[in-house]
Order: sequence, then structure tokens, then C-alpha cells
Amino acid sequence: MNNNEALTLPEIQQEALKVLLKFDSLCKENNWSYYITYGTLLGAVRHKGFIPWDDDVDIQMSRKDFEAFSEWCSNNSEQIKPFKLCSRETVNNYPYGISRFANMDFRYVTTGSGVLPFDIGVFIDIYPFDNYGNNKVQGAKIQKRIAKINRLVPIYITSDTDSAFIKKFLRKILHFFLRFTKSKNYPCVANRKITEIIKNNTSDSDCLIGCPSWTMGVYQFEKEWFKEKIELSFEGYNFPAPAGYDAFLSYLYGNYMELPPEEKRKPYHEYKIFRR
Repeated sequence: MNNNEALTLPEIQQEALKVLLKFDSLCKENNWSYYITYGTLLGAVRHKGFIPWDDDVDIQMSRKDFEAFSEWCSNNSEQIKPFKLCSRETVNNYPYGISRFANMDFRYVTTGSGVLPFDIGVFIDIYPFDNYGNNKVQGAKIQKRIAKINRLVPIYITSDTDSAFIKKFLRKILHFFLRFTKSKNYPCVANRKITEIIKNNTSDSDCLIGCPSWTMGVYQFEKEWFKEKIELSFEGYNFPAPAGYDAFLSYLYGNYMELPPEEKRKPYHEYKIFRR
């Protein structure tokens, strides 16, 4: 295949599946627990594999196992090549509040506006799940503080945007203000601040969990849904899933077995993947 030719969606899915299999093997070797989640879980339940128009893989881990996995990847970065854990700490200009485990034999090219190029490969998303309070009010207070930080990081990275003139002008001012007032490693500092907010405002006694470190809304899930683990078939392989997947998917998607309107059956991430 020509390296200048972007992978097709089915090719991206198959390469992402290989990354998932590598991740799965590492988790088994090191006794880290994880679940397939969000669109990947929905795909397993409804399609026994990828949602036909989905362009990524979603994984969730407890904060404890995620931090252990992150530390292990840092300590074994040479041994696991071409795989790499990509985050604000490890990739220049990386804008997201979640990490991506990527195969760096491939090259990711963003096609969205307001995002500087950052060097990752074909990937899976890893969502760290944290305690998240006991009600919506508590969750909203946590999420509001974190969302503000996550909005500032992309602006710190670049002033570029395709917004109208006034918003573009204001973003440039805020960008230069952040560059002047924040440290050079502000994205890393932001991640540490987010983790601190979560740990200082939640506890193991909380009955709700979720991913406040990145999701833009207050999505809280009952711990009971995740107490037991089952295996679901995904593209011919078995992967761990929460036993309470029906409640989880119903909460997120309503009647999740019903297909969306045809006009919505398309990838929603703005990127292309090339072989290096």
C-alpha cells in the first residue's frame, strides 16, 4: 500500500483491533482490569463487532489500574515499540484529557480546525473511571471545574480556530495570556490538577463512577453495573464487559438496539491514518 494513501475505515478498524489485542495481552500479563465501553461495547452487543461506521475503540479502566498501566508503559517504552501510550505528558501538542494507546507504525493526521498536528498512530481510547459522587449535583460541581481546565488546554496549545472574527480575536488574546502566565508544561500540569480535583472531591464510598476527567457532560454510572465482569464477542474475539451493560447502554443511548437514522451513520472523529 502507498504510504501517501490514507487507510479506509475498515482498515482503520482492523488495525485498531490489533492494538486492542495487544492492550488485552498486556492487561492479562500484568493483572490489570478493563472493560470495553461506549461505542465499542455497543458494537459488541448490537453488531458482535465494530459499529460499521465507528472509527475508534473505547476502553475503560479504574483509576488505579490506569495509573499502573501508565507507569508500566513509561518504564517499558522501548520494549513495547511500536506501541506507545500517548497523552499530554508524552506527546507534544496533544490536546485530549484521555490517553490513547497507539501503534506508531502508523501516522495520525488531524483534519479538524483549531488543532495543531500531534504525533500518534492508529489508536484505542482509554477512559480512566473514577468515583463520581452520589448525585448529579455533586457530579456537576466536579465536572464544571474540570471542563474549564480542559477547555483551556487546546487554547494554550494554539490560537487557531475557524470561529467568527470576534471569537477568533478573543481566542488569540486568551492564547497569549495563557502562554505568558502558565508554565511551558501546562498540559501536564492541567492533567495533574484534574486528577487532584477528582481525588479531593470523591471517595470510595461514592455510589457513582464515571470519567469526569474528559467527558463534557455529567455522565454518572451506578457502581453496581460494573461489579461483575462478563465476556462479549467483538470481531471474533472475547473481551471483558460489565455485566450491567444493558443499564449502562440504556442510560447512554436509550433504545440502543435501534439503529440511528441513516444520515447519522458516519464517523464523527476528524482524522486520517497513514502508514509511516
